[in-house]
Amino acid sequence: MKRFLALIIIAILFVCIFFLDKTNLNLIIQNSGVCVDKFVVCGNSQVLELKSLDYSKVKNILNLEIVESNEIAGRTIIEGYSNKLKNYLVVNNRKVNIQISICDDKMTIGYPLIAGSF
Repeated sequence: MKRFLALIIIAILFVCIFFLDKTNLNLIIQNSGVCVDKFVVCGNSQVLELKSLDYSKVKNILNLEIVESNEIAGRTIIEGYSNKLKNYLVVNNRKVNIQISICDDKMTIGYPLIAGSF
């Protein structure tokens, strides 16, 4: 009985550590009062769609440091680093963990990158 109880406790701790290890960008953004239109998890990437008008709010919420910004075919692509998110990639010797695509009134945010097309 004691071994069974110990196994259950270990299993519960393992599950808690697994889920606590994951950063949910969607919850961070929504808990700050910004409306997320769509949220998708693709492998290790989290992708959100919002209104482009919320860019300044999201930048402040995440304390976003812009690493690079490019204009490609009428679309603004921004790569940045947020110290509020623990995972990151190294691109051109700089930490990157947020990619943002802004086109017209739509903004797509990927953590650490946008998975799929934008």
